[in-house]
Amino acid sequence: MTAECLPSGVQEQYWTQIEAAFDTAEAWAATDAVNLRELKLEPEQAMEATQEHVGTASHQDEITGTQQGKWGAIAEIRPGALGVAPDIGEMLKAAFYTETTVGGTSVTYELADTSPPQSLQFLKTACYRLTECALGGWVEQIELDLPAQGAAPLITFSGGFATYGFL
Repeated sequence: MTAECLPSGVQEQYWTQIEAAFDTAEAWAATDAVNLRELKLEPEQAMEATQEHVGTASHQDEITGTQQGKWGAIAEIRPGALGVAPDIGEMLKAAFYTETTVGGTSVTYELADTSPPQSLQFLKTACYRLTECALGGWVEQIELDLPAQGAAPLITFSGGFATYGFL
């Protein structure tokens, strides 16, 4: 007898990466995995009722509008090896535009007006029954939460995305 696999938060896994071109799917690799407390993908689909007059007040049809969405992620800020980018580095790179790695010493993120913004894509799975992805993502806001001693500091990202898919 096989154990039933019910998608739940405990079984969720997350991946993120920078896109080569905006809103273009990239191949995933194990190295794209990221440790997050939470990743929320909230798709939005605009629908507009047609305005035709056909002699009835009954709803006739709808026109599909823009499809987009919002995303949010929460990660614990944990030190890693010196000179090695953290697994949330792709989100930091998309937010700040530049990542400078000095091997064995440091990794820094800086705002740069000389680089174009980079877009993100996200993948979220739970068990083998739920897969969600978002393409063409951008970072709108970053918040740091530095709680009292003994608790993990948190970084919260939020932004939007252009395309959503699920399976």
